Amino acid sequence: MPNYGVPQAGGQLTAPSPGSLFYLFNAESPAAPQASIAFARPASPVGGRDPITFSISFAAAPTASLVIEGSHVDSDSQYQTLYTSTNKQLDFYTDDGSWMFYRCKLVTQTGGGAVTVIVRL
Repeated sequence: MPNYGVPQAGGQLTAPSPGSLFYLFNAESPAAPQASIAFARPASPVGGRDPITFSISFAAAPTASLVIEGSHVDSDSQYQTLYTSTNKQLDFYTDDGSWMFYRCKLVTQTGGGAVTVIVRL
């Protein structure tokens, strides 16, 4: 998956469909600190917003800190930390807020191998 700030095909932010899976990191080894690509939160068919679940996994027990961030403006300086996962090989976070944009960011890592972060809508 492209890193944050890398233009996406067609110049549009990805907006995953409700019920789909979307990879922010897919068994990758980004150099910390590195943010994933951002995605726009889709509206549910009834106009509300459904919860989003983030699944975080490392290939081995990590020495790492990864954050889930949200923002109403897709600007690096506007993202706020919603959840911090520290030294966990498997972790989950569900957000039922109303942020317009989301991304994850590998803040630090000295062990644990490749990281996978999956978004479930």
